[in-house]
Amino acid sequence: MKMNKKGFTLIEMLVVVAILAILVAIVIPVVGNANEKAKEAKDAANIRSAIAECTIARLTGEGDTSKEVILTQKDSFDKLGSDLSNIGGWEPNPASGTKFSGTGAHIVSVDENGNVTVTPKT
Repeated sequence: MKMNKKGFTLIEMLVVVAILAILVAIVIPVVGNANEKAKEAKDAANIRSAIAECTIARLTGEGDTSKEVILTQKDSFDKLGSDLSNIGGWEPNPASGTKFSGTGAHIVSVDENGNVTVTPKT
């Protein structure tokens, strides 16, 4: 009787499956962190866009100098606040004394002096 040597043994297959499982276990947290950072970057870009839009409306005298922005990440301002602080006149929310107060709708506004405030919508 002739043995067929074309194929893999059970042990070889289990080793391959184990290696794949280890690789998947390593990749999943990395993808999760990248996804969170992307959402934070999106929030920051939306805030910058709202600030630019309000500033243009203030300078031209046309349109509204406040805009609603929806934030999706709880720590967006805490992590990106220093990055946003170099945008002219941005300051912490005077009501709460903090830069950020959670997710949800926030109002970005620019006053006549060009100072930017970001406050939670109530």
